[in-house]
Order: sequence, then C-alpha cells, then structure tokens
Amino acid sequence: MDVITSVQGIPIRVTDERWLHVVEEHSELSGMYYNVLEVVQTPDEVYEGHYSEFLAVKRLDQRLFLIAIYKVVAPDDGFLITAFLTTRKNWFMKRKRIWPREK
Repeated sequence: MDVITSVQGIPIRVTDERWLHVVEEHSELSGMYYNVLEVVQTPDEVYEGHYSEFLAVKRLDQRLFLIAIYKVVAPDDGFLITAFLTTRKNWFMKRKRIWPREK
C-alpha cells in the first residue's frame, strides 16, 4: 500500500486491492501505477464528483486525459476509488472545479 498526499493536503491510500480493481477494469493502465499516483499529487485540475468524491485530472496529450477518482473520509484520510483514461473533456469540465480555484 502506498500513501500519497492530494493537493488538499489529505493522505490518500492506494491499496493493492484498489490497484487490482483499476487494472482489471482498465487494463490500459497496467503500466501506469506511478502516473496515477502523480495525478493525485500534482493534477492539472481537481473537480467535485457527484457523490463527495474528487476527480484529479492530468492532460497526457492534446486529447487524452488521465482521471484518478478518490474519496476523502476524514481530514487526515482518503482512498483511491479508480482511475481511467478518457478523451471526453466535457465529462469532467461541466463539474465544479475546486483546484486550482477559479478567480
């Protein structure tokens, strides 16, 4: 298990079970473990989810984005839910962006 810190300063757990879930559902991420950790630690943007989760987003190229979804359960505890690649920018951009904060 790895623990990384989100941009909100919350430790986020990445358990072996969660990583196995990610690669079983999204096999294209099988060699991208450290990329997923990085997107939580240093995302381009973070959006609110519909169920109190957060979506950390990192642009990989002109059209491709890496999304890591995590949940904060306490001021000092959170966990990775899943991660995936997408080209559907509108899917996350219609949500409320919380980081960096809009001016």
